[in-house]
Amino acid sequence: MLAAASRGVVVSFPVPGSAFDTEPCLRAVAEGAGKAGAAAVRTYTPQQTAVAHKHAGLPVFGSWMQPDRRGLQVLTPDVASARVLAGAGTDVVVLDGSAAAHPVPGLLAELIAYIRHDLERQALAVVQSPEEAERAAAYGAAFVATRSCGQIPAITRAVPVPVMLDAGCETPEQVRNAIQAGAAMVGTGQSFLPTGELIRRLAAAAEPAFSPLSAERYWVEAAAVIARMQATPGPAIREAAAMCASAILAGGVVQVFGAGHSRAFGMEMSGRAGGLVPMHVFGLEEVAPPGRRGLALLDLERSPETAHALLGVFPILPADVFIIASNSGRNGCPVELALELKRRGHKVIAVTSLDHSSNVTSRHPSGLRLFELADVLIDNGAPFGDALLSAPGLRESVCAVSSVTGALIAQALTAEIIRLIGEAGAEPPVYISANVDGSDLHNAMLEERYRGRI
Repeated sequence: MLAAASRGVVVSFPVPGSAFDTEPCLRAVAEGAGKAGAAAVRTYTPQQTAVAHKHAGLPVFGSWMQPDRRGLQVLTPDVASARVLAGAGTDVVVLDGSAAAHPVPGLLAELIAYIRHDLERQALAVVQSPEEAERAAAYGAAFVATRSCGQIPAITRAVPVPVMLDAGCETPEQVRNAIQAGAAMVGTGQSFLPTGELIRRLAAAAEPAFSPLSAERYWVEAAAVIARMQATPGPAIREAAAMCASAILAGGVVQVFGAGHSRAFGMEMSGRAGGLVPMHVFGLEEVAPPGRRGLALLDLERSPETAHALLGVFPILPADVFIIASNSGRNGCPVELALELKRRGHKVIAVTSLDHSSNVTSRHPSGLRLFELADVLIDNGAPFGDALLSAPGLRESVCAVSSVTGALIAQALTAEIIRLIGEAGAEPPVYISANVDGSDLHNAMLEERYRGRI
């Protein structure tokens, strides 16, 4: 749901305590927003949040004005207020991310970390400058908001996360101006009860002018996935990189499995210019009959027995660590592979789509999915079904994104692994492009260390 909320109109609930702040009015706003094409709803108290959670059928961006430790009224100032909002059903905790509200940066970092890790929610930080936006995003905020349309271009350049104009827009022109300035989301005003027709007009104004099935639309949709992904997986990537670096320093190899297009993830990490030498990619092709590739290997991917055949094809040392890339994470081979590797004492890193995997059943006899077995889980951000685009008259969604995000994750892992090896006092074994003079000797000397294993 949050993927859909990262762009469009966010319908605001009425001012707390106003004549419209009643159960019937709040329910009407919630239900109207859900039916009229809003991306999300914005609430201002735990009571409003509970109504929105029950009736909107949309992501809820909830906040609560409370006194901070100085006695000043601040938007969701602490973990206690954030916890109440989470209990009321908010999906995103809206907080004041300004330096005025949080003059001690560490407290803001702790609050956002608590929201993400303890409450398992996302944070939206309302800021007053690009510098504050950059700080909030660095601390892990999934969204930032400004109340100044003029600030939007500078803030969008400063942060990789979606930016919201939280300024009470009431006309299609105001929404259109904010979107053209670079806002991904636009909040409506609190001083009126928006009708379904008005919400539809505002939502239409938030839509880009280009075709829903176009190169431009794919860029927009993929960029939104990347922005959300970039805001969330840092700790997982660093933990996975630490496992891989330790394996390499101990003389091991990073073994990377991917079936179908997930094999592209392994190819991105193995044998690449600027990449690490002790990386071994393997897939279903290693045990497939001659001439069978791609979709013709589905039976192998779905069979648990394939995992055992694969592990008998190449040498494995106790120090080796494994990365298993599977977008759905449901098929018998990757699940059995993870189970068998854990039986043998190897660490398993999974790269998968949580959105997809959480919404399907396992094809493995255990009923487990890959994300339930991983020592470290990296979410590739892909939506259910992987494809991003839809259009009138088109029954299927089209244009997958998992290979795009997978390549970014692979290179981010590579950067972290190389950094950790260097910090340990060792020279990272890195390939030089074969098209650079002198590279052949350099690469051959490094490959000799791992002969027969990569």
